Amino acid sequence: FLKISNTNSGELERLLLLTIKEPTTIALTVMYSLSFVVGFIGNLMAIRMLTCQKNKRMQSISATQSLLINLAVCDLMVVCICMPITLGHTIYTAWVYGDLLCRAVPFIQAVSVSASVLSLTVISINRYYSVHSPFNSLSYFTQKKIYITIVCVWILSSAICAPLLFMIKLDEIHLIDIAVPICRELWPQARLKQVYNVLLFVALYCIPVTFNLIISFLTGRKLWKASHHFDDFDPRSHAMHASHLKIQITCKKTPKFSYRTVVDRPVLGTTKQERCILNLEFSNWGPHKGSTE
Repeated sequence: FLKISNTNSGELERLLLLTIKEPTTIALTVMYSLSFVVGFIGNLMAIRMLTCQKNKRMQSISATQSLLINLAVCDLMVVCICMPITLGHTIYTAWVYGDLLCRAVPFIQAVSVSASVLSLTVISINRYYSVHSPFNSLSYFTQKKIYITIVCVWILSSAICAPLLFMIKLDEIHLIDIAVPICRELWPQARLKQVYNVLLFVALYCIPVTFNLIISFLTGRKLWKASHHFDDFDPRSHAMHASHLKIQITCKKTPKFSYRTVVDRPVLGTTKQERCILNLEFSNWGPHKGSTE
């Protein structure tokens, strides 16, 4: 107390608000820096690879590639906009970035997480149709429809997170004789905040995770059955059915002996989906909720 009373306001402000020397802040700075470098370079490389891997026949990017590029863009928004400001706010706890960024940063982070979750859901649907109806999926998921879907994902995500633009505001608290600007949610009633958070959690976490688990189970079961059909394939019968292959494809009926080649690529996509779902849900929701409260 004697030390604080003998310091001027500038020194007092640094003493109370600057946390750069604290072990927790140092650890967070290292983690944020590594996450920024890995996230920035990794997502740029992912976008580069996905845009270069065009379909040789169509000379265009596939539906899944477009959705994965959209996921990378979501991650880049968080990495480039939200992470630096969040780290700066951790080092110096007073909010010095103004009212615009006070509203924009949590909103951008929430919209990015929402768009990621919805994009993963669309990818799950795409993989489901690719396995269960591989020929019809090409007409269901055309490039034009995917672009429209991505636009709808961003519009829906913005609408879901729109209340944050109005409820998060720049405020002040007083520490001794210092007015400290802070960025926080100011709802008319605490009950409204609780209801919104519950709805947000259900709409962007519980429902998508449950839906993706069901879709992954159905897709995995279909692939498991297909693998058993392939194991039962008799090479000697292949020559007998080869002459009918063209007719069967025209009629949109895939023979058992060629089904394995159709579903190989969705297997990889489904596996990546499940890994992305877990990473996005558990890594993005925690920082998002923590940074907006």
